[in-house]
Amino acid sequence: AGAAVLGAALQAMPRIRFTKLLLGHNDLTVAGAASVAPALRRPWGDRRLKRLWVNSNPLGDAGVAALAKALPPTLDWLDVEGTGCGDDGLVALAAALPALTHLVTLRCGYNPDAGARGWVALAGALPSLPALETLFLQENAGMGSEGAAALALAIPNCSRLTFLDVRSSGLDEQAKSTLGALERLVEYH
Repeated sequence: AGAAVLGAALQAMPRIRFTKLLLGHNDLTVAGAASVAPALRRPWGDRRLKRLWVNSNPLGDAGVAALAKALPPTLDWLDVEGTGCGDDGLVALAAALPALTHLVTLRCGYNPDAGARGWVALAGALPSLPALETLFLQENAGMGSEGAAALALAIPNCSRLTFLDVRSSGLDEQAKSTLGALERLVEYH
């Protein structure tokens, strides 16, 4: 009910002038994401929405997908950490990323249910983010070697990326070696 009220309130505002929307830690579910998503795509006044936090909410794949379809292209910061996102959610997010040409920071950590398919899709979309500087992917046990290999291929094409965090992401020695070789390109954690 709270998310529906928030969604209705956001829709009712004729001109929203804030640039940051913090929705983290609110028990926002797929229903809440669906009620908030329409407000994300509407005009946000002169300043436009730049930063969105939906972290630490039980959104799951469907909730992340609903929000991904509605992300405004003006975002420079997106936090979907700890949302219960799996492969389908990451694939939906990856499809939305090319429109986010101003995105500087992407936080997708703490989504251990996502497997290789999701991480490969996300990695494939990263080079479409010309402003990306910081990428948090920590605590994603399902990434594995295939996801790490996809990241290793994508990262050299992310010209502004200077920080990558993949701590505790279930990487085997081959994956650690693959990503570790990129230390010259990014600060690797």
